[in-house]
Amino acid sequence: MSLKLNQEIWMYVERLYIHCYGAESFKIFLKKYGIEYDNPKYTDLKANGPSHKIPLYVFMSEPNYDFANFMQTVPTYKYLPILQQIVFDPTIIATRKDGWNYYGEPIRNWHQKVIEILRTTGVNIDNTNKKLSITEDEEDFGGPDFLPYDFSDLFLDYIRKEINESYNNGQLLAVIMLSRKLLEALIIRICEVVFPKIVNGNYHEINHDIWYNRAKGRYHGLELLLSNLKAKSVDFHEDKDLLEETCDLIEAIRIEANKCVHRDYKIPNEEYLKSLKIENAVVNTRKLYKKYCNP
Repeated sequence: MSLKLNQEIWMYVERLYIHCYGAESFKIFLKKYGIEYDNPKYTDLKANGPSHKIPLYVFMSEPNYDFANFMQTVPTYKYLPILQQIVFDPTIIATRKDGWNYYGEPIRNWHQKVIEILRTTGVNIDNTNKKLSITEDEEDFGGPDFLPYDFSDLFLDYIRKEINESYNNGQLLAVIMLSRKLLEALIIRICEVVFPKIVNGNYHEINHDIWYNRAKGRYHGLELLLSNLKAKSVDFHEDKDLLEETCDLIEAIRIEANKCVHRDYKIPNEEYLKSLKIENAVVNTRKLYKKYCNP
């Protein structure tokens, strides 16, 4: 599920962190999540000025959405881990009882503003375990189609359309081949987003090698993609188990699909198709795709 937040939340996140720890520490904090951000105004925050125009006070008291606008370019799956650190940080929480203000802008309201926006968005705040989470609504996948769930992507939905037409026409071998293609395309999309080849403006060879064969100028085959992705499952944090289960499901489909392609094997029937668990694999992969690729 993608997270759509009121942009104002990022203004308060920026203010809170800079007030408590400083602008340089804020940039270091963001780098922990693979985010490179700087604002030319940060260099002036330690400067002095006339009493009515101290740079830090101006920055903290006047609306500034530079960071908020920048966060619209960041994959939304990174939002909750960042916000979780802000919401449960003891030093930041203490600002709720601090009477300090910047030109009449009281800091005691900022943390509460973050909480209010999160609650309005439907984010669950678990104070006991110090965790933020989202409860996804169960989607209604009823209907006659073999794969009734869309991807909000022209190419992926075209493959899904062909899979459904093949199933309805009893062309089960085509269903298997096309499902393998769909799953491979989804895995590549996920890899490209979670392990981008450009990180903080610089080429990241290790990330690129996870999903791309630079020597041959093409994506890795599905077997290696799954192996590399499963080896990096810890990078998916709370989705680690889902990712590993999904890779195992797709690998089983890949093996059977290859048998159908490379040798006389068998004419598939409904029982055989169900044994491949294609629907389960697509549902799981779609969950990861929706969360990390934010289509």
